[in-house]
Amino acid sequence: MAHVLRDVAQVVDVIELTASRGPEGMRAHDLACAKLRDALLAEVSLLEAFALTERQRITPLSLADVADVAVRLARRAVGPTPITLTTLVPRTLPPAIGIAGDVAEAFYAVLANAIEAVRTQGGGDITVRGAMEGDVVVVRIADTGPGVPEVLREGDRIFELFVSGANAANAHGIGLPVARDLIRRHGGDLQLEAEEGRGAVFAFRLPLWRRSPAAGIATRRP
Repeated sequence: MAHVLRDVAQVVDVIELTASRGPEGMRAHDLACAKLRDALLAEVSLLEAFALTERQRITPLSLADVADVAVRLARRAVGPTPITLTTLVPRTLPPAIGIAGDVAEAFYAVLANAIEAVRTQGGGDITVRGAMEGDVVVVRIADTGPGVPEVLREGDRIFELFVSGANAANAHGIGLPVARDLIRRHGGDLQLEAEEGRGAVFAFRLPLWRRSPAAGIATRRP
């Protein structure tokens, strides 16, 4: 954090130096302001992620908050490829049960997989949506990439270690199995849903948080 804050301080110095140097200075000033804003937002996302990692206990989870942190971190991995990440997880959803850091890690793993898939075709869209379905909260991550080959859909091979559906040098086939394992430890599941057109849709299902009014203890809904 000390290293990061020094970098931010240097950007502030540039802003102060360029503020009164005419048109060229103003252009440099505007660029420096944009860089400062992006740097601060990126570091805030990292701090939020570290905060989630520290919460290694089962709590009622706002999946909107967890998804927001995962998406912000994923944006750092996009690079120059034109990829749009959109979060549509209502804050009105009831809380799920789980460990915030683990669920955020699982979301990020699937987002990273989607980014690699979309990158192979030069760009596209990734959307995170949340909804209630019965007694579970469902979060779907959908991308407009090339989709998952049928051979990897059979028997859920896409969730096997070292099996990857992305044509990318840094796709190792580890993220999806780890993400599924983390969610299953919470009594939920991660599934690849049937395709409708191009792309892939991964669905997280997590049980709702419920507090017993008599005992005052947290339980999972049956």
